[in-house]
Formats: sequence, structure tokens, C-alpha cells
Amino acid sequence: MWWMYAIIGAIAAGATNALIKAGMKGVDSYTATAIRALLIVPVVWVVALVLGKVQQIPAWSSRNWIFLSLSALAAGISWVAAYKAIDLAGAARPGPIDKSSMVITAVLAYIWLGEPISWRLAAAYALVTAGAILSVQPGKAVAQPTLQATVQPGPASQAISTTLKDAPLDK
Repeated sequence: MWWMYAIIGAIAAGATNALIKAGMKGVDSYTATAIRALLIVPVVWVVALVLGKVQQIPAWSSRNWIFLSLSALAAGISWVAAYKAIDLAGAARPGPIDKSSMVITAVLAYIWLGEPISWRLAAAYALVTAGAILSVQPGKAVAQPTLQATVQPGPASQAISTTLKDAPLDK
């Protein structure tokens, strides 16, 4: 059942960057982040109220409050930085780097919480890391052969020569 929530979260998160970029036209990224945070608050409170979970709050320990507060601080920093990255680079390009946070999560969960990392997860995290690295590497122009035919008149017949021209793949 957890994986269904993970898929829903991934779909919503995937839509988020494109929606952010569309909504930030002519808007400062820092102000947009602040407005988004305000708009999220009622949504999560409605879910907590409808599910009857707010009654648990008085039983929370100081440890719960400290770590949730630190989590909120980290999320705020993450959002501010992610919005600025989207503002500067577009909706798609910062995605692989942003999602490499799962690798950091796995390492911290291993160190702090003792959660195991299987070889499959390690391989997945290695691929995510490789994707993040590839997404930030500056693009180099790579020659792509393109055919251009030219007709040259000759004394007996016409000769067709083919010339290869370099065309960059990356802009």
C-alpha cells in the first residue's frame, strides 16, 4: 500500500515544477515560495482533521517537536532553493538534482535510523546520482553527420558529391 502513496506523491511532485514555472511568470521566486507555503497549510490541515489525527498532538514529545521543526526548516530551505533553480533554469532541468535528495535521505536514514540499504536500492541511488551529475554537465557540441547533396556539372555527366557538415546536438 505504501507504494501507491509514493506513486501519487511522485505524480504530484512531477507536476509541481511545471506548475511552479507557469505560475512564476513575472513573480519573484521567493514570494512565490511564501505564497505556496500558505496555500499548502489549509490542504494538509483539512486532511489531518478529516482523518481525525489532530487529537494526537498533545501527546507529542519534545523530541517530536524538535525533529518536525528541523524538518520544516529543511523543507523551507529546500523550497526556496528549488524555486530559485526553477526560476533560473526552467521546470525540467533542476529536477534530477532535486530528486537526488532521495540519495541523501537513504544515507541519513542508514546513519541515523539504522535503516538497511539493499543492493537494489544502492544501484537505484547510483543511477539517480549519475542522472543528477549528467543533468548539470555543460553541453558540448557534438558533430552530427548531415547529408547535403550538391550537383556539379561535368563534361560527360553530373557528379553528386555528399558533404558532411557538423551540426551541434546540444544548444
